[in-house]
Amino acid sequence: MSWTILRPVTFMENLTPNFEGKAFAKMWQQVGSRPIQLVSVHDIGIFAAKALLSPTEYAGRKLGIAGDSLNYEEGKRIFKQVTGKEMPETFCVVGKLVKRVVDPDVGSMFRWFEKEGFGVDIERAREVVPVLRDFSTWLRDGSGFVGLWVLRGRGEIERDLLFEGDFAMSDRWIYE
Repeated sequence: MSWTILRPVTFMENLTPNFEGKAFAKMWQQVGSRPIQLVSVHDIGIFAAKALLSPTEYAGRKLGIAGDSLNYEEGKRIFKQVTGKEMPETFCVVGKLVKRVVDPDVGSMFRWFEKEGFGVDIERAREVVPVLRDFSTWLRDGSGFVGLWVLRGRGEIERDLLFEGDFAMSDRWIYE
């Protein structure tokens, strides 16, 4: 029996404009200057498809999957550059409460980020999937923070700007 293990890092999709995403941003900030590795779930799907379509090539391999490695300040700067807005976040106490009371496993995970982290070789991952999204590409093309393409009745294409509160994915097309 053959196997392939996919080892993704922290999902970029954890960053959303809702409460959970704002709490994630605050917990990321609390890691300090140490970078955390990030990956888009879209890219995990590409790795999975490659492993399923070429089982012999990937048999017996463990594939680390990461598209970027950023500390909070770098992520915040990129977020502002790409979206023109500040990264959504909540109060410091919320991040601490989530880590200590609401979900201690999340606290353990973030303490691990602070001390060790994932250590995926991103360049090696790009050898398998050259189009791995970095954080700025994900923000622009896959996050929903920038906009949503809408295909209207007779083929008119319009870009709807989002995020006065609701969440949607910008790499999806809506047909009206």
